[in-house]
Amino acid sequence: GDAPLATALGTRVGAWTAPWYEAAGVRLLTGSPVAAVAPGEVALASGEVLPADVVLVAVGARPASAWLAPTLPLEGDGSLAVDEAYRVLAAPDLPVVALGDLAPVSY
Repeated sequence: GDAPLATALGTRVGAWTAPWYEAAGVRLLTGSPVAAVAPGEVALASGEVLPADVVLVAVGARPASAWLAPTLPLEGDGSLAVDEAYRVLAAPDLPVVALGDLAPVSY
């Protein structure tokens, strides 16, 4: 994508997280699709090949959402059902949105 978390937050807000990666010593490449992963390397669609000791394919966690249960119905995994704009389906008349692991895309 064009920025970290761009799907959930939008490119502008997602870009605000980029300095966190730099501060942690991570080289962040956006807009660089991966073409292949092989032992010790990652090949990008551009043809660039990067050395890699470790490749992280996906990130996720169980949401800590039990505190929401009295107010909003939770899915079996603790997430909230959302629509394509991340609006919580159980609260259609309220301005409630959910992001990240709390709102896995399921529409």
